[in-house]
Amino acid sequence: MVELTLVRHGESYGAGSYIGRGSDFNLTQKGIVDISSLNIGNQDLIYTSSMARCRESATIIIEKLNNRFEILQDIEEVDFGDWESLTFDQLTNKNPQEFTNWLNNPQDISPPNGETLKELQARVINSISFLKDKITDKKRWRILLITHRGPIAILLLHFLKLDLNMFWNFRIDKASITKIDIYNEWSEVITLNAKEYGQ
Repeated sequence: MVELTLVRHGESYGAGSYIGRGSDFNLTQKGIVDISSLNIGNQDLIYTSSMARCRESATIIIEKLNNRFEILQDIEEVDFGDWESLTFDQLTNKNPQEFTNWLNNPQDISPPNGETLKELQARVINSISFLKDKITDKKRWRILLITHRGPIAILLLHFLKLDLNMFWNFRIDKASITKIDIYNEWSEVITLNAKEYGQ
């Protein structure tokens, strides 16, 4: 089975706007402090998104765990296309109908030159296909993914067998921990959006 720990990266520059796959910002000082304060626990394998905010978070985490990480392709945030780095208010004022249509149906509608949630789902689920053998293994594999809000929500929906229209139903803060125990036939959420601070 797999004990999957999902950590959302710390706060990065550009916070407050739509920062997706096309915006590669570094962590702010607050983001560094918040990630440094997390108590993750030992892991067998550690993977991170290729984005700078995740790689920096991973570097901080492994210093405490005396471990190493690998880049896992395709667990980057959803691509917001032409909306990258724009705020909610900017989009509401600039493209009110287009923005509302996307909010109501992000599964099938993408931002201009961006991707839909179905496209995000396909690449994220494909990226974790290596977990299949470990899920059926009798060993308890402890695996950490350091990624973004979108992929974490997609993985929760996938392992809980929930519909994609529930994508917005999870609160996943920056520098938070979500844990899922994944068995061959079912999955259990152990922790959701936690701030497990400690030494």
